[in-house]
Amino acid sequence: MKGGNIPIEFHKQTVYDILSYLESAPISLEEVFNVEPIPKLLNEYEIKRAFATAEDRVRKWVSKRGGNISKIRLQNLSYGFLKKAMLEVLYMKILSHYGIRGPETLNYTSLGYKVAKASRKLTGRGLVDEVNELMKYHKERKKVDEKILKVIVLATLKLLQFIERNYSDIIFKVE
Repeated sequence: MKGGNIPIEFHKQTVYDILSYLESAPISLEEVFNVEPIPKLLNEYEIKRAFATAEDRVRKWVSKRGGNISKIRLQNLSYGFLKKAMLEVLYMKILSHYGIRGPETLNYTSLGYKVAKASRKLTGRGLVDEVNELMKYHKERKKVDEKILKVIVLATLKLLQFIERNYSDIIFKVE
């Protein structure tokens, strides 16, 4: 090939690609532990925003209680507030992609928070069964889109695994 340029194609996954993948993925333990889509779903700015929000919440919580808490308690607070802030950012991103706004978002975020709570108490097959029951309840009672529920559930479980692996020892400074 004389003098020709060979184009190099890079496949960059978009939010649409990742959410489409989550729509079709099964709810299984193997899928939950595959956290690869999460760093592609939340960009650096969104993660920094979640960190800033969590740090502000920790500072405010500590200042309201006199500012004198143990290092272990501060670590637990930092970790908990970070999980909550990152879940909020994740839900905003997913729901805005599907065009869901206003009070309707509560039907989806409530499921996400229930899944997060269940993941603290249950593991393994029990967690998968509980998640499926929660999805069934929300689908029947709240009249919501099943594919969006599935995306919320998988994204929640993947994000919690991602946070556990990368930020479990986080401690925000409070002064």
